[in-house]
Amino acid sequence: MEKTVKKKKTKRHQFLLVSLVTVLILFVGQISGSVICGNIFAWVRSPGWGLLVHHYLPFLFVHILLFGYLFAFERPILYSFLPAKKNGRKGNSVPLIFMGLFMGFALNFACALSAMAAGDIKLSFASFDPFFLLVALLLVCVQSAAEELLHRGYALSALSERYPLWVAIVLNALLFSLEHLVNPGITPFSLGMIFLAGASFGLMAVSTDSIWFPVMVHTAWNYTQNFLLGLPNSGILSSGALFQADSVKDGIFYDALFGLEGGLGAVIIWPLAAVVIYLFARNRKKKLGI
Repeated sequence: MEKTVKKKKTKRHQFLLVSLVTVLILFVGQISGSVICGNIFAWVRSPGWGLLVHHYLPFLFVHILLFGYLFAFERPILYSFLPAKKNGRKGNSVPLIFMGLFMGFALNFACALSAMAAGDIKLSFASFDPFFLLVALLLVCVQSAAEELLHRGYALSALSERYPLWVAIVLNALLFSLEHLVNPGITPFSLGMIFLAGASFGLMAVSTDSIWFPVMVHTAWNYTQNFLLGLPNSGILSSGALFQADSVKDGIFYDALFGLEGGLGAVIIWPLAAVVIYLFARNRKKKLGI
């Protein structure tokens, strides 16, 4: 009886079906969110606030569709989003939230410093609007959490029930990268970088047994690049950032249109960070006797 249930459970988790569900939730959520937010916030025309309400806020509707789908068809995966003490993943804890934020900030700054040292970018102070930066952080978290809960929460969990874990991570990263084909300034190199980032997020989620950790890493990376450094985040450029780019050029560590994800620094640092987290988590489990 138990084998029969397991077989039925994994049968619908084929890569093509999981990919279809993931893409539909992402794009239907974004499109419907864009239409609704566009009508409600049509009066918002400033570049900085406009990006927040017309690009980042619509991801709230991705959350709504995802949670609705999981509640109807994949409740065990939905429960894995909860804190560790409420039947969620063991690593869904507050310390990992702050660890993830720190890692995301550190990774982006490391790539930016590499680009600055190579002369690919030059930055200067632009403006400081604490309210704008706080709202930006919250909405970037909405966007990053939508992508992570959808890809590393739902898709990776579903795929890992049917395929070996490493295969599930690779397939999930492939899907994650292909969804960025519509981003401005995408190149084969930056597409490969997005694949590595997706695989790194997957390894982080599995190693820490936490979906919260990659959510925070993703949030801090996007926020640092877009709203602190004023650089394009996967081709999306913001206004109102803390710093601004006085000059940029394509170089070994930077892609002028796509951002730091198009540089060699990110290609090196993302897999390295994922391996470090994996080794840290394995060592911690050994000490705890898990």
